[in-house]
Amino acid sequence: MRNIPQDILKGLAIIFVIISHAFSSFFNPYFLGFIISQSIPVFILFMGFNGFNSLEKSEGKEKCKNIGRYYNRAYHRIFVPFFWLSLLAFIFYIIKFKIPIIFPNLLPLTKHFFYQLFTGHYTLASQGYYFVTLVFQFIIIFPLLYLAFKKHSKKAVYFLFLINLAFEIFARFGNQYFIDRWYISVFRFLFLIALGMWIAKDWRFNKRNKFLVSCSVISVIYLACYYIFGNFFFIQGGANNLFSASYTLLLVMLGLNYLPKENKNIVVRILTWFGRNCFIIFLIQMLVFGLVNNFIL
Repeated sequence: MRNIPQDILKGLAIIFVIISHAFSSFFNPYFLGFIISQSIPVFILFMGFNGFNSLEKSEGKEKCKNIGRYYNRAYHRIFVPFFWLSLLAFIFYIIKFKIPIIFPNLLPLTKHFFYQLFTGHYTLASQGYYFVTLVFQFIIIFPLLYLAFKKHSKKAVYFLFLINLAFEIFARFGNQYFIDRWYISVFRFLFLIALGMWIAKDWRFNKRNKFLVSCSVISVIYLACYYIFGNFFFIQGGANNLFSASYTLLLVMLGLNYLPKENKNIVVRILTWFGRNCFIIFLIQMLVFGLVNNFIL
């Protein structure tokens, strides 16, 4: 059975992604930080949420089979569509730079294509390419995060918060090589993934979730200070980091609890369609913005 409120939230998120890539300069920074820029964190929180529920469907020996099915499903739902759209982008890349398809060029072109493919990049520069890289990394490491969470859920949340924090500190003060790769690393979102796993079975506003929800006050203060004073702290990422994660959690819990539970009107049906197809839409918008940037602007 589909989780309609989740589909609505993801539908809104993918619409906000497109808006932010096309019209971000037209919006007030507070609106960007508190609403529009929360789209990617919402997706990442749901990655933990859905990944946990996916692997929860079996126990014992079946668990190993389910992990295998998890990777197989990820291959078909994530990698295959990205492969074909990457191939299409690569063809436009060849056209853009007028690269002759002759034997001496085949090997470097092939190496270039597969490097871009497995790092989650389109060949043409495009909006949001880093998110696909994050998704690939998440798919690889998530079963390990799930097993740790199943054994000690509270400790896992705190531990992933500390790893996330340590990663941010190293990214801020480490060498340039590390800093340059911070942006495309899933480690900067480990706490968000942990929060997604935490509410996967119970997203009500109850005693179990009281502390994490109350931390959203800290997140709101952090976001307000960020947009008033700039990046005054050592954490990278502006609106998208571990100190804003509890605000994202609050938005998601509000949506899961209070958004419509059924497809009773056209607006809900449109948003749920966007939500169910959000990854394909994300890939298409990457390609479209890449083509516009390279062939029109």
